[in-house]
Amino acid sequence: MKDWQEIASERLAFIKEAQALLKRKVSVWQGLLYSRIADVLRDLETDADGRVLYNASNQARSAQVAELFRRFGRAVMDGELQPDGKKRGGLLDWLLAKLNTLFTANETYLKRIGGDLTDPATAREQVFRALGYDGSTGLVVKDSWLDNVAQHSEVKTKVMQRISGAMSSGTDLTTFRRQFRDEFLDTKSGLGLLSKHYNTHTGNLFASVDRQAAQNMGEAAGLEYFIYSGTTIETSRDFCENNNNKLFHKSIFDVWNKRDWPGKIKNSDVRVTLGGHQCRHTVNMISAQMAKRMIAGGRAHGLTPEQLAKLMGNS
Repeated sequence: MKDWQEIASERLAFIKEAQALLKRKVSVWQGLLYSRIADVLRDLETDADGRVLYNASNQARSAQVAELFRRFGRAVMDGELQPDGKKRGGLLDWLLAKLNTLFTANETYLKRIGGDLTDPATAREQVFRALGYDGSTGLVVKDSWLDNVAQHSEVKTKVMQRISGAMSSGTDLTTFRRQFRDEFLDTKSGLGLLSKHYNTHTGNLFASVDRQAAQNMGEAAGLEYFIYSGTTIETSRDFCENNNNKLFHKSIFDVWNKRDWPGKIKNSDVRVTLGGHQCRHTVNMISAQMAKRMIAGGRAHGLTPEQLAKLMGNS
C-alpha cells in the first residue's frame, strides 16, 4: 500500500503534468487565433503608397476581428467541431475532468492519513463555484474568473488598439502586419499575447486549486496541520523556498494575510497564492498525531510556542 508521501508526490506530479499540458494547448490556440486575425488584416485597404486607410471598409474589418474574439472565446470554452469530425478546444470539459482527477487524488490522500471526510462533494462544489462554474446548471457564471479568462478581453483590447492605431496613423500595411505578427506570437521569446494572458491568470492554476481542495477537504475532515511542500526552481521566491517542507497550523493563513512584504500580491488571499507569491507548492493536510511524530523526528515547523506546546502535549 502506498504511504501518504507517495500519494502526495503523485499528486504533485499530476499537477505539473496538467499545467504543462494547458500551456501546450494555449500555444496551439494562439497560433489558430493569429491565423484567423491575419486573414482579416491581409485585406485591409491601403492608399497608393501602401498605407492603411481610415475608412468604413477597414472599420468593418476591425469589427470582424472583434467578432473573431467572441467566436474564439466560445470555441476555447466549449470546443469547436473540425471538418474531420474532431472537437478542438473545449477548455471547460478538459479542465473539469482534470480538476475532478485532482479532487479524487486529494480524497485518496485524506483517506490514507485517516481523515474523516464525510462530504467530499461539498468541497468540490466550493472550489468549482470559486472558479465560476455552477455545477447545478452545468454553466459558467457570467463575469466569473473562468468566463473572463476564456473571453481573452486583455488580448482583444491590445489587438483592437493596434488595428485602430494603424488606421489612425496610416501605417504601412506590410510593416504593420510584420510588427503585429512579432508582437502577437512574440517571435523572440515565444510567449505571445495569448500565452502571456494565460500565464498571468492560470500559470499556477492546478497548484492553486489543489491547495484550495486540500484545505477545504482537510478542514472538513477536522485536520488542523499541514506540510507546505513542492519543487523549487531558479526563480522561486524567498517565501516559497523559506517555507518549503515546513509544518504549519492552518491559522498561519490569517497571519500571512495580515502581513505585508516586498513582492506580495496586493489584496491576495494567501490560501490561494500561498504568501501572495503564486508558489508552485501544495498543501498536504496531516493529523495532529502525524504532526507530533514529524516534529519529534526533527521536522522544521512554523508553529507558535503555544501551538507547539499544545500539539506536543496531545496524546
